[in-house]
Amino acid sequence: MSDSWTRPSVYIQWKGTDVCIDFHCLCDTEDDVAGVGHFDGYGMYAIRCPRCGRVYELPTELPLTLVENSQFEPVDALRS
Repeated sequence: MSDSWTRPSVYIQWKGTDVCIDFHCLCDTEDDVAGVGHFDGYGMYAIRCPRCGRVYELPTELPLTLVENSQFEPVDALRS
């Protein structure tokens, strides 16, 4: 986690929880054959493209998007 926060973001502590993702690789933009994949499972920390073999790690810090009205019920962040 960064010591100096310069933008709204969240830090994720991956704890091996269930995840469902659709994956798009850089090779998807290199030609007309899609470099995409899908994963349903438990504990994904890195992913390999089924087409080109590139490996990507999932980040632990994600940017936040400020919204006026969320379609979701927000949780209240606890002050640390």
